[in-house]
Amino acid sequence: MERNNTYFQRLIETSFDAIVLMNEYGKVIYQSPSTERISGYTLAEIQEIEGISLIHPNDVEQATNTFRTLLSTPGGVLHKKHRLKHKNGNYLWIEGVYRNLLNDKDVNAIVYNYTDVTEKVEAETRLTKSNRELQLLHNINDLILNATDECT
Repeated sequence: MERNNTYFQRLIETSFDAIVLMNEYGKVIYQSPSTERISGYTLAEIQEIEGISLIHPNDVEQATNTFRTLLSTPGGVLHKKHRLKHKNGNYLWIEGVYRNLLNDKDVNAIVYNYTDVTEKVEAETRLTKSNRELQLLHNINDLILNATDECT
């Protein structure tokens, strides 16, 4: 049994993704080492902060609704993406899965597994912007060609 505990502890400690356990009030009671790497906050620091204050202002309402929905659904699972304020003041995009295991006597927490998807979101944003610019250039080209055809 001790070997299994050590095995799973090592898996959690070396995981690239963050693992956060929260109580029913959203207070963090545990975070894996990768959580500090992603967010910049130690467990002691994060426990002193009102968690919702780290959510981007444009995402607060959705995050609040997600948490309420999750609390009302024992065993429920919700997939969400939102912005989280890093300790350095920048916002990161994080994406993950919330699981309500408050009724599981062995866990008694909301489990949130997430990863930093900032680079992916920024790349998608740049691609969308480039596509719009190309479409605009295409439309301008069509206008020029149509105007030239009308003049001849």
